[in-house]
Amino acid sequence: MALAKIKRLELVAPKENQELILSRLQRLGVVEIEQLGQDHEYPGGISSQAVGSEAGAWDELLGKLKYVLDFLGTFREKPSSLLAQLSSSKLPITHQEFQLDEATVQKLQALYRECRDLEAKLPELQRKEAELLEQVAQLAPWQELDVPLEELGANIFVHTLAFEISPKALERLGEALPANLEEPYVLVAGEGERIIPLLLVVSKAEVEAAQMLLADHGASIPSFGQAAGTAKARIAMLDAKLASNQVEQEKLEDRLRQLAKELQLVELSYDYVASQLEHAQIQGQLLATDATFALSGWIREQHVHKLQGELNKLELPLYIKIREATGDEEPPVAMENSRLARPFESVLEMYSPPKAGEVDPTPWVGPFFSLFFGIMLTDAGYGIILAVAAMWLLKKVKMEESGQKLLMILFWGGVASGVAGALAGGWFGDLFGLPPLWFNPIDDPLKMMALSFGLGLIHIFAGMGLEFYDNVRHGDIWAGLFDQGLWAVLILGLVFLLLPGLGVVGGWMAKIGAIGLVLTQGRSQKNIFLKLGAGLASLYNITGILGDVLSYSRLLALGLATGVIANVINMVAKMALEFPYGIGYVVMIIVLLGGHAFNLFINTMGSYVHTSRLQYVEFFGKFFEGGGKLFSPFKIKQKYTYFKEDEEEA
Repeated sequence: MALAKIKRLELVAPKENQELILSRLQRLGVVEIEQLGQDHEYPGGISSQAVGSEAGAWDELLGKLKYVLDFLGTFREKPSSLLAQLSSSKLPITHQEFQLDEATVQKLQALYRECRDLEAKLPELQRKEAELLEQVAQLAPWQELDVPLEELGANIFVHTLAFEISPKALERLGEALPANLEEPYVLVAGEGERIIPLLLVVSKAEVEAAQMLLADHGASIPSFGQAAGTAKARIAMLDAKLASNQVEQEKLEDRLRQLAKELQLVELSYDYVASQLEHAQIQGQLLATDATFALSGWIREQHVHKLQGELNKLELPLYIKIREATGDEEPPVAMENSRLARPFESVLEMYSPPKAGEVDPTPWVGPFFSLFFGIMLTDAGYGIILAVAAMWLLKKVKMEESGQKLLMILFWGGVASGVAGALAGGWFGDLFGLPPLWFNPIDDPLKMMALSFGLGLIHIFAGMGLEFYDNVRHGDIWAGLFDQGLWAVLILGLVFLLLPGLGVVGGWMAKIGAIGLVLTQGRSQKNIFLKLGAGLASLYNITGILGDVLSYSRLLALGLATGVIANVINMVAKMALEFPYGIGYVVMIIVLLGGHAFNLFINTMGSYVHTSRLQYVEFFGKFFEGGGKLFSPFKIKQKYTYFKEDEEEA
């Protein structure tokens, strides 16, 4: 329940050894180097260091590598199995392999340029393909026309107009043509259900009138441009161009898939460049004179001896001081929890890291989170499946730490659901008709509601207890007694009032708690009347606490929802047996498998979300402030790689 002890680190060494010392610190990865004030004026020739030009070069190269990774990532061969896709794709390397020579840099630069070139070519080919397809679509209705396209339009005596029109509009146009034109001649040029291609032959003098008439009847006049030959021949030529275009696209995409095989090298290089960039940028967080440099930062107490040992190996003149943080310093925080509690750190991190000196609630989050998750799911069958699946994935799939933590949370939630389901008689709902070991919430919802409120009170009291503990360990025992103790007495008194045989005790406890709060909650006020007024006003907070207790009714709601939906699925499956010829058994199996899979998925999601909400609002609201800054040591960046030596040591 405690955070790791973080110590202040101060180091001074000759400036000529700066790079060597920073490299060793980065490889160790145990020191967070603090940003020193850039605008502060330091005495005696001491100044903050400027970031060297090499940082800009590393930053430029990193940007190029990121572009290559993003661009070629879509052309990378994907793992065939789901397990392979879930597994971490980090590349195992040695410390000796973690380097970048000039030849590799040139290769990466060439790869970047080629990617840029191919990226420009691919859309151009796709644009050209779209243009060709549009031309084919425009010519398609006219492919039965034997007349060369260049002969359409004006000749010596007449003008031939090509147009397209709907069947309904054609009827109206047929009636209008004799009345508006002298001896018009219409030729059917092709077939179409919605659009009919036609030729209208008129005298040259009537061209303008014919065009206006066609426009008035909704006809469209295609533009064949400089096309020569028949439409069919033209389409054949366009098809050939399309085929050639497709070949070019396939060649380009094949090249991209070939280049994608270099992504491992790019990923390794990315981590190296990112590490070198941070190494170069860290100079801006150091102070220096002409002869020395200095850094200040933070280190876990448990890593102090390791750091001193590694620096001693360098056999360099340096000064190092490890001390406690002063009152005006706020160190970063690092959580240290047992193996069982560690997965639930992710629940806390989604909310906020604790402040330095604050209680780490992770060991308390774990049991309550698992318990509430199990009650919300409340099905032994679902719980067993969830726990077994989570453990199997942990054994079979190599995941990132965040994924491992999530699976462990689901495992313990599954175990809790298995227990809660057995107590409630839930085995895929009522599929097997097994009796409850305690009671069925569907049959006795009032008992379930009482249990939910009881667990809610315990949860709230746990939060108040942690706040009491925090006050006491900081030397403010009176705040613990007045602000948490008296509230606990009042709340318990109100609860006892509702229980048979405890009404008298509960009444006295409620009175003592209320009077005590009135007399103590305004103690920061100077005026006696303001003290009493603030004390009386504090009693209004009882409504907030009651509201918090009522929030735990979601334990009842989600637990019942899981069971009711499961029972409905079972009922529908049994009804499916009425289908003849054995079809009913097939339908029943499909309904059972699909229905229960859906119910498990949706209620697992709901249980996780609502359990998290109970932690964040009802539990953390009683004692937890948060807002701390997580300990972030200066270390080698490894987004795509990991050191095999480190894995063997672990």
